[in-house]
Amino acid sequence: MVAVLSLGGSLLSDVDSIMEWSNSLAGSRRVVGKMVVVIGGGALARDHISRARALGGDEFSCDRIGILATKINSELLLAALRTLDEETYPIVASSPEEAVVALGSYGVVLLSGTQPGHTTDCVSAMVAENLRSELLVVTCVDGVYDRDPKMYGDAKLMEEVKAEDLIRGNMSAGSQSPLDPVAAMIISRSKIPTKILNGKGKENLKRALEGKSFRGTRVV
Repeated sequence: MVAVLSLGGSLLSDVDSIMEWSNSLAGSRRVVGKMVVVIGGGALARDHISRARALGGDEFSCDRIGILATKINSELLLAALRTLDEETYPIVASSPEEAVVALGSYGVVLLSGTQPGHTTDCVSAMVAENLRSELLVVTCVDGVYDRDPKMYGDAKLMEEVKAEDLIRGNMSAGSQSPLDPVAAMIISRSKIPTKILNGKGKENLKRALEGKSFRGTRVV
């Protein structure tokens, strides 16, 4: 079995969280057999992109800075993961193609952002499309809500959402989705089985990987 994870960079905030995630990924890899993990930029990316914009940087430059942040997060996670799983690809892959090829010889491959205009969710969807595998979007929120849970205490977690609705933004007013429309388009065109869940619950991730019931949102 093969799984692709899009891991939010905000989950890798310090040494402790990186070590925690390296242990979790090593355990998860034993559950699924093989994994590609695409790492986001998180707060590191947001902070430096904000500075770039304040200095007059254009969006292309900001994208490049965000990609560099994903590479830093990936290298940090790789340093920890290689001490736990000897089947880890020894470098951070630089493209979906490299990640797919490397997975033929290794148990787990880390991949950073690749090029301006492509979010790490988009890159993850490309890899899952190529491998014909399941995609898990692991983030800081529980899934897709009918409206912003930070503003509305009665916001409801949606157990299922159509990829087409995420592409068109055809959600109810104020709905919140952690998945970008381009990634949703790839998921839709190849009917990629996709789950969105909160990375703060490692047991929940394990249940999702094992195909059991989990707290989060399925993209159908």
